[in-house]
Amino acid sequence: MLIRWGLFGTIVIEPNKPAVKYEKDYTVAIHEWKTGAIKTRKHNGEQDKDWDSYPSNHIRNEKAQTLEGPLMMPSNDQLKDLSDGDDYDVFTLNDTSEGLRLDAKPGETVRLRLINAGNNTHLMTLVGVPFQIIALDGRDIKGGDELDKAILPMGAAQRYDLVFKMPETTSVKLINVDPSKKMNRMLTATIGNGSLPKKPIDIKSYPWFDFTKYGEKEVGKFTIDSKFTKVYDMDLAEGVKDVNGQEKWVYTINGKTSPNIPPIKVEKGDKVKIRFKNKGEEIHPMHLHGHTFQVISKNGKPMEGSPIYLDTVNVFPGEEYEIGLEANNSGLWMVHCHHLVHAEKGMHTMMNYEGVTTPFSTGDHSGNHPE
Repeated sequence: MLIRWGLFGTIVIEPNKPAVKYEKDYTVAIHEWKTGAIKTRKHNGEQDKDWDSYPSNHIRNEKAQTLEGPLMMPSNDQLKDLSDGDDYDVFTLNDTSEGLRLDAKPGETVRLRLINAGNNTHLMTLVGVPFQIIALDGRDIKGGDELDKAILPMGAAQRYDLVFKMPETTSVKLINVDPSKKMNRMLTATIGNGSLPKKPIDIKSYPWFDFTKYGEKEVGKFTIDSKFTKVYDMDLAEGVKDVNGQEKWVYTINGKTSPNIPPIKVEKGDKVKIRFKNKGEEIHPMHLHGHTFQVISKNGKPMEGSPIYLDTVNVFPGEEYEIGLEANNSGLWMVHCHHLVHAEKGMHTMMNYEGVTTPFSTGDHSGNHPE
């Protein structure tokens, strides 16, 4: 849980030839803080008791069923039932909850690198200027149109790179449109020194950005008809299970919790397909270490825009994603939900290459408890 206490940072790796030219380049990390837990939590590796007894967002079936269908994206208000309930009381952009300010002159092109360094899914947008999304999770997107009114649903660990040209007379606002008024107030940034743009009154009705239809259509490494040497299904869910004689709220992959989830086993050179199926009631941003994967399909439908390469895919309740990857980086790699409470409560496993071993163990007297 050290990440929740601030043990994280950002690294930007520049390409030899940037795909886009810009005058200003800013990195903005979104994070949420549970300051009460920091003050009261014992520093002995034990979990807070309430975390063992309740789901991290305290929702139940009746709330999840308010969605308009099993494959529908929730509305902004419905997201409130799906968002984390750990009682975060401070939300920050970089190091401030008082409104971040970034310098830019009229006419300058700005690159804004947004990083969700927290657990919650956050809804972000820019007001006062059209913008283009040029990268997701650090991988370029080709030929994406400018977006004038769009909400970006950012899952934990996801990164969005935006570019826009500063207006001549007004500043640009990065704002949060989550249902929480507290988040709305704290998660804001002002870019430039001009007068503030007029806040749209219909901002919560903006459409959500859909990466499956964005960018110039091309054939990627994989298609929905590609042949794979290894195929794995991961059914994601949550619920109460008996753990060492106690009933606890846990997060499962194929009905099991770590360390009892069988690892994905691959050999170097394998072409691997993984199906993430969210059969539960909470959002699960699924993350793979050591690799970049291509999103092949969503809910059985192939991608319609630019090939999308990610390391984290945010899977909402009822959704199914197929991803493809090349096993080209030998090692022992975690596959886990990047909502770290979910990972800590069971939703993580491994992708292990044949012939690679480690003398280290987890989950026993060693004290190694992966998040």
